[in-house]
Amino acid sequence: MSKDRENVTWQAPDGTWSIGFFAFAFTKDTSDDDFDDEWDVEYNDDRFWFLSTGHPNEDAPTEHYRTLEANPSSGEIVEPSDDYGVEAIARYERMAADFKAAHGTSFYGDLA
Repeated sequence: MSKDRENVTWQAPDGTWSIGFFAFAFTKDTSDDDFDDEWDVEYNDDRFWFLSTGHPNEDAPTEHYRTLEANPSSGEIVEPSDDYGVEAIARYERMAADFKAAHGTSFYGDLA
């Protein structure tokens, strides 16, 4: 089973790998007959809803997520190989720090 959820996997400065799933809000009333919890969403790419850090390789974060949730489809993978990667990783590391400050060791945060 899969459920599309926007996410990013990145290589942290310490060489480990992390994954973050962006917070989202439903765009329809969940009681509507045609509501689809996979597609009737709007993402907030400034915050994570789910975070997992410190993995030994690029595949491990997604594998960990799949033990808790449905297959998320694909997401962006970011490495520090160019200016975009370095800047994006710095941003995701800040977002991860914010998530950990708000939620401690919990993998899950608020959706929206």
